[in-house]
Amino acid sequence: PRPRHLKILTWNAGGLGGKEGALFDELQVYANTHPFDVLLVQESKWTFSNMCEDSRWFFLHSGSTARDFKQGGVLIMLSKRIVDPGSVRFVEPLPGRILWAHFTHRGRPIDILNMYQHTWRGSERVAQLRHRALDVLTKSVQAVSLRSVLIVAGDFNAQCVPIDWQPWRRPRGQPRPPQIDRHAIADALSGTPDDRVLSFRCAVQGLLQDPSLTLDTLQDQVHALAVETFPAQRPPEAARPCQDVQLQGYAVRMWAHFRAFRKLRALGSSAPLSVIFRERHHKSAYNRMRAASRHRGAELRKQKRDRLFDTARAAASSGNLREFYKVVRLLARQGARNRFQLCQGGVPLAPERELEVMKQHFEQQFASHSEPPDPSATWDCDDPISVTVTEVQWHLDRLPDALRRVFSHCAEGRRLRAAHARNPHQRFAGLKIPAFQGGVQICLDLASAFDTVPHSLVREALLEAGVEAGPASLLLAWLESCSYDLHLSGLHTNIIARRGVKQGCPASPLLFAACTVLLARRIDLRLGSSWVSEHLTMFADDLHLASLFHSVAEFELECQRLGAAITVLRQHGLIIHPSKAQALLTCTGSQVKQTRQRFVKPLPAPAVGKGLRLRASGEDVLIPRARSADYLGAVISSDCFSAQTLEKRLAQGRTAQVQLRKVLNARKGLLLTQRVLLWRTTAWPCLLYGLGACGLTTAHLASLQTLALKQLRALSNSPAHIHHESDATLCLRLGVPMPRDALRRLHDRMLCRQVPRDDFVFGPHDPWTLYLGSCWDPPAVASSPAVPPPSASACLAPPPGLVQLEPQHPSLPTSLPLTAIPPPRSSETPLHAHEPIELPVSSAPVAPATATLTDPPPLAAVARAFPCSLCDRSFDTRKSLKLHMARSHQQHTATIVFNRALHAVAGLPTCAFCKKSFTR
Repeated sequence: PRPRHLKILTWNAGGLGGKEGALFDELQVYANTHPFDVLLVQESKWTFSNMCEDSRWFFLHSGSTARDFKQGGVLIMLSKRIVDPGSVRFVEPLPGRILWAHFTHRGRPIDILNMYQHTWRGSERVAQLRHRALDVLTKSVQAVSLRSVLIVAGDFNAQCVPIDWQPWRRPRGQPRPPQIDRHAIADALSGTPDDRVLSFRCAVQGLLQDPSLTLDTLQDQVHALAVETFPAQRPPEAARPCQDVQLQGYAVRMWAHFRAFRKLRALGSSAPLSVIFRERHHKSAYNRMRAASRHRGAELRKQKRDRLFDTARAAASSGNLREFYKVVRLLARQGARNRFQLCQGGVPLAPERELEVMKQHFEQQFASHSEPPDPSATWDCDDPISVTVTEVQWHLDRLPDALRRVFSHCAEGRRLRAAHARNPHQRFAGLKIPAFQGGVQICLDLASAFDTVPHSLVREALLEAGVEAGPASLLLAWLESCSYDLHLSGLHTNIIARRGVKQGCPASPLLFAACTVLLARRIDLRLGSSWVSEHLTMFADDLHLASLFHSVAEFELECQRLGAAITVLRQHGLIIHPSKAQALLTCTGSQVKQTRQRFVKPLPAPAVGKGLRLRASGEDVLIPRARSADYLGAVISSDCFSAQTLEKRLAQGRTAQVQLRKVLNARKGLLLTQRVLLWRTTAWPCLLYGLGACGLTTAHLASLQTLALKQLRALSNSPAHIHHESDATLCLRLGVPMPRDALRRLHDRMLCRQVPRDDFVFGPHDPWTLYLGSCWDPPAVASSPAVPPPSASACLAPPPGLVQLEPQHPSLPTSLPLTAIPPPRSSETPLHAHEPIELPVSSAPVAPATATLTDPPPLAAVARAFPCSLCDRSFDTRKSLKLHMARSHQQHTATIVFNRALHAVAGLPTCAFCKKSFTR
């Protein structure tokens, strides 16, 4: 077949497999390794109907569970090479037996019919089924438009007679008739005298002198003269701004030389010498122009990147983040864009039906059928109140830090849960098991908050904010006249918006912020003057409610308040989906089980899990419970939220780096400073976002530093095992701060922006702010104590009550020197339960146990190896030394048998010698 022809394969599979689908997998492998455009498969024996796709193919399947059709099943596989995006449609004229697919290829419609006929048997019912299938196929063929390319294939279960290859070719169109350049005629008549006009008039006068010409013939002759004198010229192709004129010239001449070279090469070795010389000339010219075009293309790409970086630098200096990230998106790797397409029951809808469904949805969302409210008369009688820019900026600076407030609530709830007499130490100290205490957090999901804000709420918000009547009326008139144009596959419709604010408009965030302030004040009127400032965090359309409780009565009261807050939001026209919200409940105490049975209920089917029961708008609302939730790009929970947030940010940082990896790690193109600048503006903010509000431990900072330095080393081509460049030196050379220093700067900058004496913002002396500041302090360097010289006569006296073994060789010294004793265990080092306590064998008498427990003398740590006191050998570890003394000198150690009265303090799991406490 020719290159423009479609290569189609039809095959009766006899079953593609059950759940495993092994034969279907082999079919996919075969299709990916062969240049087929369409695959038609019959008798798949699948009973479902659906459409799916992968990176290369569209899969359309029709099946049925009916008795006479379940053994059928037809499948159409369309290669994405020949399908225009979003153009696939399919219909099941006869489910399981006939499948009709429609798509467009380069704008040309193509219809494919795949049929699997019933197997012939000598029965009346089979004959009726076969006749019905052929009737449906005939009607489907007749319904195909004449302008479409029709392909019918399948297993017809009939005798077929092969014919010769006779492809049908569409008759090509006739050449376009010549046209008259009417603009040239107008220019010739309006300007200076033109010779073409004089010659045309003379020719027409000569035709008029011929009496034998009829009117039609005369008209044709005059038109031919006009075409000959003023022919329409093809308009010159405008220069494309994305292509260089020099590069276009290279491309045209280069491929002309290449085609001439291939044409002369096809003559073979029998060509004359002149042809061989011309062939060599064209080949050398092609190679020379190809190298020049590559060099010119590299220069143009470099100029384009420099322009992009200049634009990004100017946008960053002016604070235009939208323009800055527009440049970043141009540099990032672009994924495949899938066109939007609605489906109903697995069947894609027609464009007209798609437009109708989308119009109904948006009309319901924007309340297009409701009448616009009349302007309120309050604006006329209200006194104008002017608001200055300084006052607005002062209020904007007083906005609370949402993440810091939320993480503070998480820490408080975790503290209340931890204040529980769980271990013997807490019970010995007098702590009692509380009845019920903890914290509850709810993350609300407002469905399309910007699109569903009632205009009446905007009017009340502007009125309460003190906006003058003129600007307020102008804003409301602008909102009420808002409409949207919906375009789909060449179709168009208009949707009138009776509610909501325009997203992307500069005035929309201010209007929504005014509505947010109004809602906060209404909630305060319902629950108290300071409830919002203590329990509610609102950042755009993300709402977070949190409360602490110390008893069952307080928990029940807080649940009522949370339900009342949700009621106020619903009363003002906001749509809240309880199934999409999340509730985080952490509690402890003796009444946990009874309280959970009252307030935690199973979610209704088909949802899985349990939810927190609240009373809102006169009905019970179940908020699904979760152990953690995503809020503003961070992870909040009552457990280790800092580790969970760090894990999420590390994943986001890896994703950002992968998207720009081709640009960042390229050794050609961008300079090192430009690549570092691009990394600092893309991957670096993704890593640090939210970490300054949750606080990190030393181990967390080490993980963050590991990933950041790994990306920087790949970017700068400086592997540590080759160049041996430390992390601090690398960051200093690239001008990138260490993660701890960067977070410390963010924290200091946050403190400098705060307004003094503000109740809504955490001040510098707030406990959570102090904790965050301590997380970024540099670690203290502990000075090593002086090490006393080893003494052969110094022996370690065992603690009282320890069992010892008698030495086998009394003539050998039985005491180990101080160099063989490990350093004392610090309070931060955990002691494993399976680790035995061992002491060297000594022949000294055992001291009697006394009632007073005293600490053993502190032992100094020795940095050098462990030498043997009986020979000249030395070892790196104490375990190796003990093994050597047991094998070579028959000096064994005894395992301590635990004695609660001697080894513990007051019967508690506390070591009597180092005073370290254990949970059990």
